[in-house]
Amino acid sequence: MSFLADWWFATFSLIFFLVLAAILDPTGAVNSFMIMLIDLVKGVLPDTPKDMTIASWVTSFQASFPIVGGEILVEVINGILGMIGLLMIFKIWKLLPFV
Repeated sequence: MSFLADWWFATFSLIFFLVLAAILDPTGAVNSFMIMLIDLVKGVLPDTPKDMTIASWVTSFQASFPIVGGEILVEVINGILGMIGLLMIFKIWKLLPFV
């Protein structure tokens, strides 16, 4: 078989089994598809540089302003990130079509 025939066969069989999985277990198929999609996008994007992480920003802020306690600053940032995380989970849950 030629490469093109193998490619078409693989494509159609993938679509067939994806539709079959969606019919047999809709939520599991959607979950698996989203995980594959996230892994595909994550694999293409570069990693975050060390100087651009929140931890490095907090460390540089602590070095610049020693009057502000480091633990207080870390707790404030963790509280804000926790609230944003809860808000994002709620927003994503509302956007899902099957819920």
